[in-house]
Amino acid sequence: NLADISDLHFVLQHFLSDFNFNDCQITDIIQYFHERQVGKYFASNSHFLLFDREYLFIVPKKEIHCHLEYIAHHLAELNLYADKYHFEILETHSNISFEEENKFYVNADVLSFPLKIRYRKDGDRFQLLGTKYVKKLSDVLIDKKIPLLVKDKRPLLCTMSDEIIWIGELNLINEKYKVKNETENILRISVCE
Repeated sequence: NLADISDLHFVLQHFLSDFNFNDCQITDIIQYFHERQVGKYFASNSHFLLFDREYLFIVPKKEIHCHLEYIAHHLAELNLYADKYHFEILETHSNISFEEENKFYVNADVLSFPLKIRYRKDGDRFQLLGTKYVKKLSDVLIDKKIPLLVKDKRPLLCTMSDEIIWIGELNLINEKYKVKNETENILRISVCE
């Protein structure tokens, strides 16, 4: 019933705006609520909204443990992860400047959805752009002089098999996903401060 959906949207908008969820996210939240997709996550810049059977839980991001995973089945859903990140697919003939601050580029030709955003976990390995060898992610971050307290707070864009594609905000890209001359499509990740 459209009237019921409209009423629900109004109520959720009133309630969720306090947790920094936007109108488009609320529309998607209603859709997933009706589909009863247990384990589905949405994120604002300050909170996670989690589906668990018929309930919704809203948790401040600072209280979420580092093993939490967000699954995106398509580009639009990837953009629901947080207002801080914007993901878009560009064609290589677009006017792209690879020197722009807070914009990172990944070869979209070798990506396939669903994709996962998660935090670092034990055993993670990574081949840093421009290097020939896969190393423990913890060693890569030590080499880059990333402070211990920061290491676990950077989101990782990964494949569903947990291969790390990009390390959030540090512009650390996996060599396998670098943009090449023959790349036809590019995933541009913009980080808003």
